[in-house]
Amino acid sequence: MDKTKKVKVLELIQDWKIWPRHEAGKLDSTNVKKLKEILLSGREFNTPIVIDAKSLRIIDGFHRCRALLDVFGDEAEIEVVLREYEDEVAMRIDAAHYANSGSLQLTPKDKVHFALGMRRDHVPWPLIADALDMDVERVRKLVDGRSVTTQDGVKIAVSAAATTMVENLGGKKADREQEHFARTANGSPPMMHARMLINALKAQGAVVFDEKTIAMLRELESLLFDILKSEKVSA
Repeated sequence: MDKTKKVKVLELIQDWKIWPRHEAGKLDSTNVKKLKEILLSGREFNTPIVIDAKSLRIIDGFHRCRALLDVFGDEAEIEVVLREYEDEVAMRIDAAHYANSGSLQLTPKDKVHFALGMRRDHVPWPLIADALDMDVERVRKLVDGRSVTTQDGVKIAVSAAATTMVENLGGKKADREQEHFARTANGSPPMMHARMLINALKAQGAVVFDEKTIAMLRELESLLFDILKSEKVSA
């Protein structure tokens, strides 16, 4: 049975292995700001922070703990729910459950990252699917369409911008440039960035043509020249 206890927030442990999202060590600043506004207005959080009873590791409440420390400092205290877990896998499954049902739900990339991490620890697909509130077929299809294998043989989650590359790789390993793109691409399609660049270059004063910018444009010119003269591009 769960127990509650008032503790100092500083006593709680942020273990990023429990964190189900793809960006370990990085909290959503917008969400933290909203939570701080709740505290500054004199209100309390609607949902309790959930903690592993043995280790005091945070299962649900990373952002809320950060907000509490930012507003009240090192002496911040909060009543938490203490829960007993069989093992770390059970903690991670519960963390995903909470994250996916909260105000800041898991993104597709988060879900793939979580699933890949669980599979590396030999967790069965049905348990992973249950943690994400999905059926097994949907989870496996999502993972197949939103992950690539690096040269080191490790599967990593990718954003929506890299799905075309995933399809073209057809299960083959990504080379170093493809891996770099997979790790750094955000959710916007590459051609959207191209359109933004075109618009910026057309708008007088929108771009500062310093030495670094000129070097990047020359690299872009070289890449475009090679692409446009390639037989892959139809006349």
